Amino acid sequence: MIGRVYWAGWYYACLLVFAVGGLALNLVYLVLGAGPATPRTERWFRHGLCRAVRAYFWLLRVTGVCRLRGREALAAVPAGTVVVANHRCLLDSVALLEPQPEAVCIFRPGSGRLAIIGACGLRSGYLFSSGGVDTVRAAIAKVAAGHTLVVFPEGTRTPAGQVLGPLRPGFAVIAERVRAPIQVVRIRTNSEALTKGCPFWRLPRVPFEYVVELGPRLAPDAAGTYWEAGRGVRVGSGPEALTRYVERALRGGAAPMAPGEGDKV
Repeated sequence: MIGRVYWAGWYYACLLVFAVGGLALNLVYLVLGAGPATPRTERWFRHGLCRAVRAYFWLLRVTGVCRLRGREALAAVPAGTVVVANHRCLLDSVALLEPQPEAVCIFRPGSGRLAIIGACGLRSGYLFSSGGVDTVRAAIAKVAAGHTLVVFPEGTRTPAGQVLGPLRPGFAVIAERVRAPIQVVRIRTNSEALTKGCPFWRLPRVPFEYVVELGPRLAPDAAGTYWEAGRGVRVGSGPEALTRYVERALRGGAAPMAPGEGDKV
């Protein structure tokens, strides 16, 4: 009982820092970003956001609320890659963006109006999907300019009780248009913290593990056909073939951790 009260205190304290810190940072970005956006200002804002996220993850580590593993591998992903990941919880976007300050992300429609992320995302040059061709064109331009693009093709967090939601093929259209490699990333956790269907007031399993794993890397040949790097497996071309292959890769390693699995690490 004492342990549960202890972890509940730290969990809700970290949650409060996440909310209040996000609001404060957005206010700062809103004021500082009053001028016109340029590649230089967007880069400055992205790096500032990454430093803030790094500080927050430090808080999660020192309090013991969350044990984060594997994110450092993302720093080695080459620029101009389309990173495709499953979407377990609200930590996912910042967890994948922080090790890659030059990366940009596509957020779901309406996120630009949210107080905790809106101004930060807009000033950092991130994209807010309208579901239309304009978002695809903007993403293509970002990748062509050398940015890594982080995409969650489920479009929302994975529904409770499921391993993976249906994938949208937009990431494949973007990658094929600029002949960009695709890096599959699997996110796993052994808690329902910040997942879809878990209210903020409900205490999830704490402490919890949050693990990022690099999956297959798909690269195109001169003809535009994609192959799995390192294995020589032909993936094919076209949004349908790429989406189907990525879905299999994500389902193969994105299942939630079994009870007690994280404690063995």
